[in-house]
Amino acid sequence: MRIERMLVAAAASTAISLFAGCSASSTVRSPLLAQPPESATTPIRPAAAQTLIYACEFTANQCVWYARGMNQVAGTLTGLSLPSGVGVDSAGNVYVANFGAQNVPVYAKGSTMVLRTLDDSGHLPIDVKVDPSGTVYVANLQDTNSSSGSISVFAPGSTTIARVITDPNFGSVTGIAIDEHRELVACYNNSNGGFCDEFVHARGHGTTVVSNSGAAGMEGVAFDNAGDLAVQSVLMGTQYFAPSFASCGTDPVNGEEMYLAFDRPAGDVYKTNTGGFIEEDAYSACSGATLEKQYDAGLNGNVPYGVAVDPAGGI
Repeated sequence: MRIERMLVAAAASTAISLFAGCSASSTVRSPLLAQPPESATTPIRPAAAQTLIYACEFTANQCVWYARGMNQVAGTLTGLSLPSGVGVDSAGNVYVANFGAQNVPVYAKGSTMVLRTLDDSGHLPIDVKVDPSGTVYVANLQDTNSSSGSISVFAPGSTTIARVITDPNFGSVTGIAIDEHRELVACYNNSNGGFCDEFVHARGHGTTVVSNSGAAGMEGVAFDNAGDLAVQSVLMGTQYFAPSFASCGTDPVNGEEMYLAFDRPAGDVYKTNTGGFIEEDAYSACSGATLEKQYDAGLNGNVPYGVAVDPAGGI
């Protein structure tokens, strides 16, 4: 088993044990579950049209961002607890799946100021996506009272869970993607392998659309601007599927790539790599294997987990 997933499993076990036997109304707070600071020194904010690339460092308890094409840290989000996935909305606001704190702090584009914090108590958030309406979907690796994961759904502007999507197929939910038509895809690993299920209009039970039987290596997932689906597996490489979910291409394994995001206007795909960097790869339909640039400044060898591109890029 990879050391990174072992760290996640250990963190999950710790978080679950902290809540075992505690009521939801308990006022006792563990340092692991501390809220992010409500404010911090704010860097110079970029021009609204500037494309930014965000990545979270799980074990370093921070996320960083870069301006596209520049391998230097433009800003850092600190005070987090095992941050994993990251997403952006149409305004460029940044959402961080703050695994250890069981919440999702929201920051303005290019800023360290917390706008609000979504409460995901009882769940261990690992990835986050926002649809065009502003509805927020949070993939939970596990729920604290279950060995299976789920997806928390937050109405636009709300900080409390509106509903939770569960499915009997779920094991550990690792990544989610949502397209412009609110078609939700969730990827997960269980004892039978790695799979992705589609939830029509983000409701009901899922239908399995990607199946890697015996290969439980699912991580991130994203839609490109044509509706093709990219699925990241540390065992299978990057797998691409047409809107019908027919296989349409594969990028070979490059070390251990974890999460991915599209910069749609620029025609690039970004992938986090356990080698301690973010790849910027040239993308054409169902193919993103041509490396253009690496971003590793400020990571100090730490493994980047989630990656997101601001709205000049993709969902």
